[in-house]
Amino acid sequence: MSEASEVNRGPVVTPVRVVIALCLIAPFVTMLWVGSYAKTDPTFIGIPFFYWYQMAWVVIS
Repeated sequence: MSEASEVNRGPVVTPVRVVIALCLIAPFVTMLWVGSYAKTDPTFIGIPFFYWYQMAWVVIS
């Protein structure tokens, strides 16, 4: 099969793929930045911020 007969595909990086990548990377990066959520206040229904913030990212993801 020659190169000329291959199907011409669109770009590998599309806007949809960029949005998907950002949605996958955002929770990962925020969980690596521990200093931003390593605190106990504010509490939510008695749960310290440290725990409910992480669980909120699970739901958002």
